[in-house]
Amino acid sequence: RQEIEAGRLMASVRIMPGISSAAYLASCIGESYEDGAIYSMDVKVNLASGIVTKGGRVTELTNREFELLKILLINKNIALSRERLLDLAWGMDFYGDARTVDVHIRRIRKKLGLEEDIKTIFKYGYRLEM
Repeated sequence: RQEIEAGRLMASVRIMPGISSAAYLASCIGESYEDGAIYSMDVKVNLASGIVTKGGRVTELTNREFELLKILLINKNIALSRERLLDLAWGMDFYGDARTVDVHIRRIRKKLGLEEDIKTIFKYGYRLEM
């Protein structure tokens, strides 16, 4: 499977009549979709409201954490470089350090208990294994 860029995917949805962007996104990543949310294992990501739950409990994520989680879900089981994650979550005009991704990934792991699911790829980046 090729890496899917979140922005390009969501842009392509706008031109497809009769299907919501969340439903299309869920079908692309092979996850179940219901009520505007993507379910993967016991993690539920509501794309419309920005609410994330793990095991039925709401987990507060920052906007960047939410974007990173969404990108990892879209590209699950695919290794993404830190630079690619920065580009997708922050945009091309971000001039910070690529290690910023590490801090946000650490917070996502802790908040959602995904320490075993988000794998660090040595000297490269991260992969969500679900």
